[in-house]
Amino acid sequence: MPPPPPRSGGARLLTPSLLFFWAIACGRTTTDGFDGLDGLDGLSGSGPGGNSSPVGGRSASGGGGRTGSGGDSSAFPAGGSNSNSEGGSSGALTGGAGGALTGGAGGALTGGSGGHFSGGAPSGGQSGGDGEPECPYETWFNGEVCEPKRQCQPGEYVTHPGRNDLDRSCATCPPGSYSSQDNVPNCAYAGCEISEIVVTPGSSTAPAACAPRPGFFSLGSDAPSFVGFAATGTRVYAATANLTEATFHGFEDGVALEPLHYSIEGKQAPMAFAVAPDGTFYLSGPDPILPNRIWLDAIKSDVSNATRIPISDTSTDGSIGLLSTPSHWVHFVTESNGEETELVIRGASHAHMTAGEARVTWHSFYHLSASSADRLFLVQSAPFKFHRLLDWTLPLEAIALPADFEPTISTAGPAGEAYAVGFNGDDRNILEVYEIDSHGSLTGHFEHRYEDGSPLPGAAALDPGRALYVLFSAVREPTPGHQCRRDTHHLVRFDLVTGESTILTLGGGNDWVGRVEVTSDGSVYVAGAQRYDYFVWKVY
Repeated sequence: MPPPPPRSGGARLLTPSLLFFWAIACGRTTTDGFDGLDGLDGLSGSGPGGNSSPVGGRSASGGGGRTGSGGDSSAFPAGGSNSNSEGGSSGALTGGAGGALTGGAGGALTGGSGGHFSGGAPSGGQSGGDGEPECPYETWFNGEVCEPKRQCQPGEYVTHPGRNDLDRSCATCPPGSYSSQDNVPNCAYAGCEISEIVVTPGSSTAPAACAPRPGFFSLGSDAPSFVGFAATGTRVYAATANLTEATFHGFEDGVALEPLHYSIEGKQAPMAFAVAPDGTFYLSGPDPILPNRIWLDAIKSDVSNATRIPISDTSTDGSIGLLSTPSHWVHFVTESNGEETELVIRGASHAHMTAGEARVTWHSFYHLSASSADRLFLVQSAPFKFHRLLDWTLPLEAIALPADFEPTISTAGPAGEAYAVGFNGDDRNILEVYEIDSHGSLTGHFEHRYEDGSPLPGAAALDPGRALYVLFSAVREPTPGHQCRRDTHHLVRFDLVTGESTILTLGGGNDWVGRVEVTSDGSVYVAGAQRYDYFVWKVY
């Protein structure tokens, strides 16, 4: 909604009620009630000196006058043709030939010789109020005659529908959108969906011609929950779940594998997922029997059986996560005792030999990565900080990063290195990455400038020694002609050798792209949702 126009000079429109109170303040009421206002409204000559004509009385002292509501003299509230306020020859309410405020052919506010209340031209004039005809549908009155309204053509949209005294207005569709009919209220998206490739680009009057995207896999619309996404060897797995079973969707070399199904009858829906190097699946979620407790299952790669992993007496306030390193799994959960919240991190080998446990007082930690069970990295948001946990020994070790850098996510490599990903606090168009070696020292810096919005990092994945992939979205508020906000999703590749960055636009609109994984052969997959359908896409 556009802002209201500024009020100039403290001026204020005088409504009839304001005029009435103004008249009272000026001592113009009488025992006849509204009689003293006859010079204002020109409706009756019953006021002082009234002559019962429709246009006021003989005396200018209270509102009379021979031809309007004040006569030729300059009686203050309601004068004649040259009065200070209003008047005129035949005004129905405030009209007049030359009233300075509300009347006359050149009245400053309303008026006109045939004025009704605000008759006349916009600030006075000869044709006002009841003098404006009611034009037929799809026409408007241009001041002289009724004429057809403007037609917004294909490639345009309606910015104002018009009215009886105003023509319809149009504007060209914004870039990337189109309209193919007359007088549309909004332009539609002219591109292809994330599951498609462009065959013929769209224009301002037609959408693009699209074809199915190779390497794009739908996970089906019968899974209400997307649990997680993880890589192991040359494969990636996406886990989804409904009320009765979890499904592991596998992909290798751009080919979909046969889905695996695991019954979760008697359990609440899982919230976290990971995969071990040998293909063992890990699922974790709230316990359906013990309030605020959690369950963790290790499921064989062929889902033939599963092992319930003991988790020490633990409660959760909702946040559960799982990671898998080459040798260990790492489970983390937020717990609350009613007074404070802790981030509880537990780890064990894939043979389920306990590695350690750490309880960290909650300070807005919202992302955790691991290069091994004894080298964990945590991102803190308030204030922005980056920490690591070594050998399960507290306190956390803070990593010194530039003051203007705000980390949001991280990923870690097999040699103990980590990459903190975020944005520049002084320039939100810059996506930044800092490399930290196994000793906790900064050893590299990468950045990518994105001009079409502020990049919001969502996930990162490492191809060790070769490249780092960062998935981010950019928020675009609705533009004129677009009905909805259309966010865009992008994947940036940072070459770890040259430092160069390249960007791939994945899609936008109502789509969500939130996960990225790299397999051991360098293949890159992303996962997300298109409307109500989850998907996996082999990007590289």
